[in-house]
Amino acid sequence: MEGSPTSRPTVQQLHGVAGSRNKKAVFFSLAGYTPPAFDWASEHGIALFQYDLQGTPTPVNPPAQQLMRAADAHLAAPGSGTPHAGVDHPLSLGLPPSPSSAGPAHEAEFIRCAQRVGLRVETLHDIAQAVVTEQRATMVLLQQRFSLTRRQARDVLDALEHLGLVSAPAANGRRTVTSTSTTHLQASDAATSNSSTAVRTASSSVKPRQPPK
Repeated sequence: MEGSPTSRPTVQQLHGVAGSRNKKAVFFSLAGYTPPAFDWASEHGIALFQYDLQGTPTPVNPPAQQLMRAADAHLAAPGSGTPHAGVDHPLSLGLPPSPSSAGPAHEAEFIRCAQRVGLRVETLHDIAQAVVTEQRATMVLLQQRFSLTRRQARDVLDALEHLGLVSAPAANGRRTVTSTSTTHLQASDAATSNSSTAVRTASSSVKPRQPPK
């Protein structure tokens, strides 16, 4: 079990093993991924998942979210029924990446921001929703409401600025909320719903690492 974010060489190694077996690589990590690992995996179509201490996985890059959507579509297909042994899962269906199924560019950027600040996608979305709803973009709000450290709160505000939700800090350090809605972020939120069910359906031949006992 790695105590630090998974690095690019580790992801590349999995990609090589999966390719030698004519399989698609799916990576699970408890500590998350470094930015180079995230970028390389996304470029090469490797789905990255991060799970919590309860073992609940969350897709953290566009290929993983595409996999979730494919799994959801497979489950929702007429006559698909409950998944069982012998039924092809979305990975083995060889579904190609496509712009129409990958979602708008903001979705990938939102996931990237969550990865860079070290938060789950759902958590960053909850923070964005709170900031927009209350029209407050302060470090105190983030620290008290979401139990973030001062550095985390600063990084999150920078991420929200990058996403166009808050302004750059003024001379006095204050920021203003520049958006009245997070509707454009809901694609990320929807794609992460029902993740446990979809991941079980779209399980890879490469077994996920188990959380510490």
